[in-house]
Amino acid sequence: MDILSLLAPDRRIQVFFTYDDQNTAILGSDIDAYLRNLEAHVITWDAARRSSFALAIAASENDRLAELNAPVLLVPHGLGFLKHYPGTTVVAGMDPARLVQDERVVPAAIALSHRDQRDQLRRSCPQAAPLSVVVGDPCLDRLLAFRHHARRHRKVLDSAGKHVVVLASTWGPESLFGRMADLPGRLVSELPADEFTVLLVLHPGVHAAHSTWRLRGWLSEATRSGVVLVPPHGEWRSVLTAASCVISDSGSLALYAAALDKPILLTGTSATSVPNSPIVALHSLAPRVDPDRPLRGQLEVAMGDHIPGMYADIVDRSANYQTRSAHRLRPLLYRLMNLAEPTDEAAFPPIPGFRADNPPVAAFVAGVDSTADGLGLSRYPAMSVGEPELSYRHVAAHVDHATVTELDGATVLYLSSGDTAIEETLSQWPRAEIAAMPGPGPSCQVWTRDGTALELRVDAPSVDPLLLASLVQVRRDQGRPLANVERIRVGSRTIDVHVQPLVQVR
Repeated sequence: MDILSLLAPDRRIQVFFTYDDQNTAILGSDIDAYLRNLEAHVITWDAARRSSFALAIAASENDRLAELNAPVLLVPHGLGFLKHYPGTTVVAGMDPARLVQDERVVPAAIALSHRDQRDQLRRSCPQAAPLSVVVGDPCLDRLLAFRHHARRHRKVLDSAGKHVVVLASTWGPESLFGRMADLPGRLVSELPADEFTVLLVLHPGVHAAHSTWRLRGWLSEATRSGVVLVPPHGEWRSVLTAASCVISDSGSLALYAAALDKPILLTGTSATSVPNSPIVALHSLAPRVDPDRPLRGQLEVAMGDHIPGMYADIVDRSANYQTRSAHRLRPLLYRLMNLAEPTDEAAFPPIPGFRADNPPVAAFVAGVDSTADGLGLSRYPAMSVGEPELSYRHVAAHVDHATVTELDGATVLYLSSGDTAIEETLSQWPRAEIAAMPGPGPSCQVWTRDGTALELRVDAPSVDPLLLASLVQVRRDQGRPLANVERIRVGSRTIDVHVQPLVQVR
C-alpha cells in the first residue's frame, strides 16, 4: 500500500487486487475482508491469470507469480529479510524454488532495502541476484517523514500528557504474544491509568490465524481495563510514531521502533532469525523484559537510560537511501510499466492518526499515591494484580460498563455526560457516596449523597475530568473541606483544580 501510494494520482493507471483464492494460507485468511474494506477492484486469481497487466507487485514469493502475464516486482514484506522459513535455512522472501520456475527467474525486479541483502540473495538464489534493485524501505521512510506528527497522534489517541506504551508482536510461538500473552494485562494493571496508555499491535497473521473475534475474547479482561487492541493493518504506523516506549520481539516493528529512536524492551530472540541480521544485532544491544520483576520500573529505566541514536548503526544496516526510497521506487515502477514518469516529486502521504474506540475503563481502584509528593492522585484498573500503595483507597465504577459486583462495592459512580438520573443511581447503589460525570470543557460535576453539588475544573484538557471525583472523595475521607483551588499531582504533572458550587437541578 505504501508503494501504491506513489501511483495513486496517475489517471493513466488502473489498479486491481487479487489473491490466490485456490491456495489460501492460514495467515491470509482475512484478506478478502481487508480488500472489501478498501473498496478497490478485486478480481479472482483465475481472472488475473487470463488477463495481461503492465505490472504486478507482490510482497511474497510464495505465490504462483509465474502464472501472471505481467512483469513482477517482488518487494519485502518487512524491514529486510530477517527470518528463515520455519524448520529450514531458506531465507523468507528468497526461496529459490519459488523465485525460479522452468529455469526462468519469475520476478522482473526484486526490490531490496539494503545492499547487503544482495549478498543474501546471491547465496540463496544466484540466478535472481542480477535482477535485484536496492531502493530502501518505503514504510521506514514514511515513518521517518512524519515522525514530527507524534504529538498529534498522541492527541488523537487521547493520550496527551501520558506515556504511550506499545506492545508489538509478530506471529508464532516465539513472538511476544506467543511467549507472554499475559503481558498486556499485567502492564495495564501495574501502570497508573492517568499516566500511561497501553496499546497492543499484533501481526495481521495472528488475527488471521485466530480471528479478531477470538483475540477480543482472550484479551477481554485486558481491554476492559484499558488495553487498546490496534487493528491489524496500517494503524500501527501512527501508534508506533506516538510511542514513548516499545516492547517487541523479533519482528520488523522492533527495527522500525529503533529507526524512530524509541526506547525499546525486547522479549527474546527467535530460532528463525537469520544469523548476523539487523534484528539479531538489535537483540544483542536492547534491554530485555524480565517477566519476574515489576514492569513499571523496567519501563522507566528503559525510557530514562535510552541514549538518542543508540540504534542508528543497526538501522543503517537495515536500509540504504533512508528518506529517499520514493525517488528510487517510482522510476522503477514506471520503467517496468514502460510508462513515462510524472514530473512532480515522488513523496509518500501523511500517516493517518488512529482513534481508539475502546469503552471507558469499567472500574478503578483510586486513591493518593503514598510515594508522590503532595496530593498525588492515581487510578488503577480494578483488575490490578498488584496492590498499589494508595492511601484513602476507594473504588470508582462506571455505571454503564462495570459489573454488578464492581458497582456494589464502589464509593464513586461514574455516569455518562448528560445523565439526569443522579438520585436514582445513588439510591440504587446505597454504598456509593458520590456520583460524577464529565461537565462542559475539562470539568467534573459531582453530587454527594448528602446533597452537595460541585463543579471541579482544570486547565489541563489531557486530564480525565472523572479523576477529580476522587479528589472529592479523598477530602471527605480526610475530613477536610475542599479549597477553592486545590493542587494535585498526576504523575509528573502538577495541576490546579478550581472548585465551585454547581447550580443545577438534579
